[in-house]
Amino acid sequence: MDGTIDIQFLQGTTNNTFNNKPIDISNTNSKNDYVIHPSFKFGNEELQGIWVAKYEASRTDATDTDIGKTQILTFKENVLSITDYDLTSAMYYCRDMEKQNSYGWTKQNGIISKTGDIIDDNNNFDTHLMKNIEWGSVTYLAQSKYGINGKIEPNTSQISGKGGKNSTTTGNETGIYDMAGQNSEFVSAYKTNDNISEKCKNMATFNDKYKDKYATTFSSDKYGESIFETASAQTGSTCWYSGSSVFLGASEPFLTRGSSLKSGNIYSFYDTDGRKGYSSFRATIVRSNDTLSEEENQEQKQRIEQEQMENTKTSSLTLLLNSLNTNYTKGYMESINTFTYTYKTSNIDFSKIRKYYDTFKTDYETFKTNISKYSKLNEELKNIISATDEFITEFDKATTQTDNSNTIASYFETSSNKWDISYKLVYKALYGKDLE
Repeated sequence: MDGTIDIQFLQGTTNNTFNNKPIDISNTNSKNDYVIHPSFKFGNEELQGIWVAKYEASRTDATDTDIGKTQILTFKENVLSITDYDLTSAMYYCRDMEKQNSYGWTKQNGIISKTGDIIDDNNNFDTHLMKNIEWGSVTYLAQSKYGINGKIEPNTSQISGKGGKNSTTTGNETGIYDMAGQNSEFVSAYKTNDNISEKCKNMATFNDKYKDKYATTFSSDKYGESIFETASAQTGSTCWYSGSSVFLGASEPFLTRGSSLKSGNIYSFYDTDGRKGYSSFRATIVRSNDTLSEEENQEQKQRIEQEQMENTKTSSLTLLLNSLNTNYTKGYMESINTFTYTYKTSNIDFSKIRKYYDTFKTDYETFKTNISKYSKLNEELKNIISATDEFITEFDKATTQTDNSNTIASYFETSSNKWDISYKLVYKALYGKDLE
C-alpha cells in the first residue's frame, strides 16, 4: 500500500505558492486541499525552512568499528551511529550543539536550562532532536516528485550510508540517508501521561516547540506526521509499503521512527520507554528570522537564573540533610558510647566524635556559601540557618566540657533537641511536607 502526495512551495513565510496561488491557512484537512505543513512553525515563529541531518548522529571520533567516546555530535557517512544514549541524553546533546564551535555558527556559552533555553542565545540558530512532525515533512517530500516517490531501500548495515543512494529520500546523493534502516530513531514526541517525567526528564520540561504531544488515541485527524495519514491501524504492518506500526502506550509513551536493518521503512513507528541501546537519532536545525528583543532576552535570562538558584537550593538542602543524617547520627552514637564508658571520669576523649562533627561543619559551610547566592534569603532558609547554628553552639559546648559529666550530658541533650529541629526544617524545605 502507498499513496500520492503533491507538494507546493511557498514564497518565504507567506501563504502564496510560487505560481501565486494563495493557500487557505484555515484548512487542516489535507484530503480536501493543500495544507501548510506544521513543521514550519517553531513556537510562534513562521520558518522559511528547516535543515535535517543527512545521517544519524555519531561521535566525532567514531569509526566503522567503534562508536567513539566524545560527547560532541557529528553526522557523517561510514561510521557507527550513537546507540548508547537514552532519550533524555539525545534531547540534551542535540541542544548542546549550539554550545560547540565546530558547526559554523557563533558558539553559545550559557547553560541549557530545564526548558531547553540557553541564556543569551543570540546566534539565530536552534538545534534540537528531530520532532515527529519534522520527520513527517521529510516523508512527504520523499513521496513526491521532489523525492524518490517510491519505496526507500533499507540500509542493512549498522554503518551510515552503506545502503548507497537507493537508501536516501531522493534516490540520489542529495537526499537524506538511512531514514529506512540502519537503526530506529528517537523523535521528540510522546503521549501525555504520568510516566514521562520518570523516563525522560527533558521531554517533561522542555518547551513545547521542542516536542510533539499526543493526548488522544490513534484515531485522530492530526495530519503532518505521516502516521495517521499513512497507516490504517495502530498495530501491525499497516503503514505504506507494509511498514510496521505500534502506537504509543502508557508504559512506553515515546516514539521512534523508521526501523532497523532489513525491516527498515521510513513510515514505520514504534513505542519506546526511552531507554538506551536500541535507537539512534538525528538533529534538526532551524534559523530564526528575527533575534530576541532586549526585553525578551532579559526575561529569558531572569527565568534561567531563577531556575539555577532553585537547583542550587535543592542540591544544597540535600547536602545538608544527608550530612545531618549521616555525620551527626554517627557522631552522636560515638558520643553516647564514649560518655557511657567514661561518664565517671573528668576527661572524656571526644576525638572519634569530632571527626564526624568536623565533616558536618564543612558541609554546613558549603551549604551557607551556596545559599548566599540568593539575593534575599526567605524565612524558610533563615530558620534553617538559625536552628543549625544553635545546634552547632550546643554541640561545641558538649564536646569541649571536661569538668562535669552531668553538664556534658545536659549539653548533649540540648544539642540533640536542636539537631531534631534543624533536621525537620531542612526536610520540609526539601520535600514540601512535614517529617512523619
